[in-house]
Amino acid sequence: MRFDRFDYMVWTICLLLVFGIAGVVWHGNQLGIQVRTSFPAHGEETGALSPAVIQFPEPMAQDSLVSRFSLSPETSGEVQVSGDRLIFTPEIPLEYGGEYTATLLPGGIAESGREIKEAYTWTFSIRQPMIAYLGHDNNQLYRIPLTGGEPEQLTDNDSIFNFGSSHDGEKIAYAVINEQKGIDLWVMDRDGSGQSKLLDCGLDRCTTPVWSPDGSQIAYSRSEAGLGPDQPYSASRIWLADTSNGKTARLFLNPEKTGHSPNWSPDGSRLAYVDGVAGRIVIVEIESGDEVYIPTQTGRMGSWSPDSSRMAYSDFVAAEDGAREAVLQVDFEVDDIINLFGHRFNENSFSGPEWSPTDRWIAVKSRESGTIQDELMLMAPDGLYGVVFAGDEGFTYLNYRYDPTGGFILYQRAELGIAFAVPEVFVLNEETKQNTLVISGGTFPAWLP
Repeated sequence: MRFDRFDYMVWTICLLLVFGIAGVVWHGNQLGIQVRTSFPAHGEETGALSPAVIQFPEPMAQDSLVSRFSLSPETSGEVQVSGDRLIFTPEIPLEYGGEYTATLLPGGIAESGREIKEAYTWTFSIRQPMIAYLGHDNNQLYRIPLTGGEPEQLTDNDSIFNFGSSHDGEKIAYAVINEQKGIDLWVMDRDGSGQSKLLDCGLDRCTTPVWSPDGSQIAYSRSEAGLGPDQPYSASRIWLADTSNGKTARLFLNPEKTGHSPNWSPDGSRLAYVDGVAGRIVIVEIESGDEVYIPTQTGRMGSWSPDSSRMAYSDFVAAEDGAREAVLQVDFEVDDIINLFGHRFNENSFSGPEWSPTDRWIAVKSRESGTIQDELMLMAPDGLYGVVFAGDEGFTYLNYRYDPTGGFILYQRAELGIAFAVPEVFVLNEETKQNTLVISGGTFPAWLP
């Protein structure tokens, strides 16, 4: 076989290409793996519970990265590697207004064997939380800074039924009444952008969306429409929705299991809900499906302890002058229930416990026997002492919530005896015990970290 001049030219070009490709690969290996992007970006603000994320151009080996990541000031948290991303999730909230520097040291290895040759460092700061709420006069969703100021309207729908923000404050899920008089679930970014329908519920009513701590799922209550226009809605049941694709299903295959007011444990391992028909709070282990039942006739959800091992809730118990509401605590590790404020029981009724993220206090509503006057109190978890932080005569209090750091409490008050009274929203600074009016005409306030 003879090769002519053209054949030699082709072979020469092919060899040059091979050497060129080999040179590119060698040069790439010499440069090593380069970080593609990071979140938050250098110099940007993020939430106190938001993860710090590094994205690479290819999948990485977890064992080679975990020990090489650090955050300064030093902060405890969990480092995970998922495909081409490293994710640091803080165990405790980062400090509002604080500046943090994240560093990844060289030496990490990709699954392909390529190595990170250079350290990667970036700096970000922690934003102040905002307050999301529904407008009293139009049922639209608003947000406002922690310190008050001019509110910003986020939605312009016919009517918002209720809403819930994600753990890191980056997303809001909200229930919107549709044209069929059912209720759909929508999601949007914290600034109102990116509004999209997550679940088209048709005639059904999908409400009370609650994000899982990792943001991957939303638990919600769903009441199915009757078979005909004159048929009543069914009792609500707990459903789960995948936030990435909107796929949804009942928490239990058994349609007889009813429930409302879902509430994730802080570690995401359990989901609680209220079974009003059976008169109990149900605690479900997500992985095993095992259930624990807590009897209560109040029909209200309890509050998880920061470590997810206990729950404070209220129930009616016998007293000298009849039944009275009391705050109880169930400890799942020792399978025990105690009356937290039993020594004060003949003086007051206690309800609506809200556990501080710092485990220092439990906020409760207190009412003296024979009156209709409410007070909001901070009680020590052991019940040995407490302090009133809101108790103006002629007002009732509701919707009180701790911020992620435990430094502030958001609450709503309404004047008694006045029809269509304008609701007000206050913030308590736990350290100074100062109450500040931040919203006039707002309902269902919630933190937007």
